Amino acid sequence: MAALPYMQLYVAEYLADTCHLNAAQHGAYLLLLMNYWQRGKPLPDLNDRLAIVARMSNEEWTANREVIAEFFQIEDGTWIHDRVERDLEKVKGISDAGRTAGLASAEARKQRALNDRSTDVPTELQRDGNQQNRTEQIKTKKDNEVLRVYEVYPHKVGKGAAVKEIEKSFVLLRKRGEPDPEKFLVERINGWIEKRERDRAAGKFVPEYPNPSTWFHQERYDDEDNLPKPKKEWHVLTDDEAAAQWEKDFALMGRANA
Repeated sequence: MAALPYMQLYVAEYLADTCHLNAAQHGAYLLLLMNYWQRGKPLPDLNDRLAIVARMSNEEWTANREVIAEFFQIEDGTWIHDRVERDLEKVKGISDAGRTAGLASAEARKQRALNDRSTDVPTELQRDGNQQNRTEQIKTKKDNEVLRVYEVYPHKVGKGAAVKEIEKSFVLLRKRGEPDPEKFLVERINGWIEKRERDRAAGKFVPEYPNPSTWFHQERYDDEDNLPKPKKEWHVLTDDEAAAQWEKDFALMGRANA
């Protein structure tokens, strides 16, 4: 997969996480992130290579490595950055979904052309072909719904396992009477994200996102924290209500000035 020519930079989170870095460390960290994005995969745990990417001498890199390494997970000889991995997975998911939709569209056009040229084909064969086409279209629609749910989930790892668990969730939700599992899951995921952001803004501890396969397998979408925050409903006063409210406010002002 070729990475996009642009990379998302979450400015607020970046500044909050890097307030302790000096200018040289900022530059090294950003250069490593950009190289990671261009490669489309984790960085090798090789000091000489990393020093070159960071535009530092070996001595400078040795002195600053420990500080910069805090932003990565060093596993199996590679430097893994959670945020970049999620963004790369998101790009791949969008690409896969587009390719799936494109193949489905091409197959549908091909089937229509065959039907137009096959007016002499026996009715039974035509019926079998149309049934197969409808089955494939239903499967494509279902696959696209599952992929759209996966794209909303904020932590993009283990796509294959996650897709299987989302498909199981669709089955469970339909059995219990949910008419639109995709809409239900998207609303619950967004409600969960909003709750985490409110907790983060309030200074509460917010753990890392779990793997999507785990979240869906455990049916975490039914947690109370995942309920969308109800929107505030505004009541427009009638003329009589507005007049009564004005008289009440005026009376309060009179007593306050007495």
